[in-house]
Amino acid sequence: MPPSFFKPPTERPRDPLDENPWATSTYLQYIHGLDGEMREMCLRWVQVCRFARQLPAEWEFFAGRFASLGLDRLGLANSSVLKLLEAVAGSGVRIPETGWKLRVARPWCALIEPSEDVEPVLPTHWLEGVELHGKPDSLWIGRRALEQPLCPAPFDKVDEAALGASKRIEEVDWSAYQPQRYGWKSRDVSHWPNFMEAYS
Repeated sequence: MPPSFFKPPTERPRDPLDENPWATSTYLQYIHGLDGEMREMCLRWVQVCRFARQLPAEWEFFAGRFASLGLDRLGLANSSVLKLLEAVAGSGVRIPETGWKLRVARPWCALIEPSEDVEPVLPTHWLEGVELHGKPDSLWIGRRALEQPLCPAPFDKVDEAALGASKRIEEVDWSAYQPQRYGWKSRDVSHWPNFMEAYS
């Protein structure tokens, strides 16, 4: 007869994500136990996400959008990037000049929630690295997104990936976009959140 620890449990363990998957989870829980290059790679991938479909008033613009946050495109030191990404994957980062924070609660699920004013603050120019995609096809392309691909590049192929991204950008019909302070937005987008208007 097999030892008792081989016996199947009589009841499935309760997953805290079953009850409220956004409020009780963090992306860091999914990469717990990883270290070194694997942890760094997973932290960089936290940037590629989809915003929740239910967002606070004035943030509906991001609802359901697929995004690349682009924090590793902002010219920050690698250690600073990783600290910000760890905060995004944990309790969140405060969006400058607002009372809100940005957090990735679990893979592919980005949230905008009230800030507690204790989170690390995103750089003022954070929008320069952001890409937002949805319908219309590309709603926001940050100035620094032009030099890097949507998804984080492998460590040893950054230059090659940047070259490929530049070729992709050459195919964009820029007549459909109008310049903003931190990037370009689609001309047919009629409304932007207040913080975007303040930055533009």
